[in-house]
Amino acid sequence: MLTIDGLDNKWSGLREASGEPVYQGYDSTHPLRFFIGLDSVGNREFFIIIGNKPAHVPQSSRSIEVSIGLRRDGTHTLVFRLVQPNQQEVFTHLCWDLAEASRACKDTEKGLAIILARYALWQRLMEKGNLGLLSEQELKGLFGEIYYLKNRLLDKYGVNVAVAGWIGPTQADRDFIFEDYWYEVKTTNPGASSIKISSIEQLDTDDVGRIVWLQVEKTASTDPEAVSLPLLIEQTRINLEGFPEAVETFNMRILESGFIDHKEYDDIYFACRNIRLFSVSDGFPRIRRTNIDPSIASASYEISIAGIHGYELHGEE
Repeated sequence: MLTIDGLDNKWSGLREASGEPVYQGYDSTHPLRFFIGLDSVGNREFFIIIGNKPAHVPQSSRSIEVSIGLRRDGTHTLVFRLVQPNQQEVFTHLCWDLAEASRACKDTEKGLAIILARYALWQRLMEKGNLGLLSEQELKGLFGEIYYLKNRLLDKYGVNVAVAGWIGPTQADRDFIFEDYWYEVKTTNPGASSIKISSIEQLDTDDVGRIVWLQVEKTASTDPEAVSLPLLIEQTRINLEGFPEAVETFNMRILESGFIDHKEYDDIYFACRNIRLFSVSDGFPRIRRTNIDPSIASASYEISIAGIHGYELHGEE
């Protein structure tokens, strides 16, 4: 599978000749006919050859121009052209994501449907400004969710079920939901005295669940336990090989979290020092909607680690 860096290197290796556009295949192993190229003025282009013209062509934006073209053989090209060079990193990641989301699809029409749906998600995220640099705390929170997925839940539930259960990036109340338990991952610095509950709804359920407390700290690259978030994501993708649905869902969740592979993230390292698990069941200290005045629209609160010591689970993942 072509990596994001590999795609960027392929583009960087293209050289336009005297104002003429230049193109080459995206990846010879991909079942669909994707191509990358440079137009006559050096703008990056990404396109797929399709049979029929789609009923709906995505609207162009300030940075990406979208068009449909008719070829001599009666087929069409759906073209994405970058018109703002300062968005090259985002554009490269977008094109890679469109291609990899459809890699398991041998039927062009089905592949096109996946591409159009995926591009619509990218458009929504870009309109909301959700594809900038994540804060260190946001990076750490995402690190915690993926770390627990990779190192605990894949083995416990199996690849497809574990990845399908990861719904935190969709703005759900809890990070993971399965038939037996739900899991809410809280990632803090080691030695924190409390964990933050971001909303009333987060623990307002009668279903039994787990709070996962990951003690994670920022560290140096020389730390034996140091892992950057981009590396953790790539390691997880390796664990998902052979499970195309899981790969597609995982990549979608990464995108929904607002993460794209900025170079700035490569030099930020985290280390997980400890994992503790707490059972959220009857008696667990939490705010329930039925116990507060209905005029309180929303609230966040903190739970003392010492106060939930009796709910800690030992020897269970």
